[in-house]
Amino acid sequence: MVTTPDWTALVIGFVAGAVVAAVLWTTLRPTFSQPLFLRQNFRGSEVPVGAGVVIVVASIVVWAVWNFVAEAFGWLDLSLLGLEPIVLVAAGFGLLGLFDDLAATGDDKGFRGHLGALAHGRLTTGGLKLLGGGFLAVAVTPMVMSGWWRLLLGAAVIALGANLGNLLDRAPARCTKVALVCGVALFATCGVAEAYALVGVAVVLGAAVGLVFFDA
Repeated sequence: MVTTPDWTALVIGFVAGAVVAAVLWTTLRPTFSQPLFLRQNFRGSEVPVGAGVVIVVASIVVWAVWNFVAEAFGWLDLSLLGLEPIVLVAAGFGLLGLFDDLAATGDDKGFRGHLGALAHGRLTTGGLKLLGGGFLAVAVTPMVMSGWWRLLLGAAVIALGANLGNLLDRAPARCTKVALVCGVALFATCGVAEAYALVGVAVVLGAAVGLVFFDA
């Protein structure tokens, strides 16, 4: 396997994620215009929900192509890129979010609402996302760090980060804008060795940016 200098791998991952997501959304747009996906936003306009699944599929496509290129041409050691845990987290939370978008009913909101419903023997879609996301975080964290306390800390960061994304996702493209600012800060302060491990982040962030203009 060979590697590329500097942050080339980050740029490739970001651009590939953005292009694939934009193409997927363009071709899937008629599907997302169906009544199943339409909800009223804060302005009273009908907008599609569940489009985050495009980010998931785009990330998987880039991961798959990267796997093929790496195996066929010996380019970029996948063990350095951090693609697997990041794409798995994105896929897990994306599917939980899609189910919540399509099936959510009632007025149970936030931690208190979901935990209160669970205490009465009822698991809400948000509660499923909360529990499933927590277990997903615990399952994936050992892929990037070891030690039980690091596992709990990493899992907490993943789960709370997803919750923060939920809180931000109340205005068009706001979550993606904040993620982009954080991503730029992260990439700008990392060294070359760390940059390779952040390729997975670049792919998912690029896929989100591929949707940002449609979202806005």
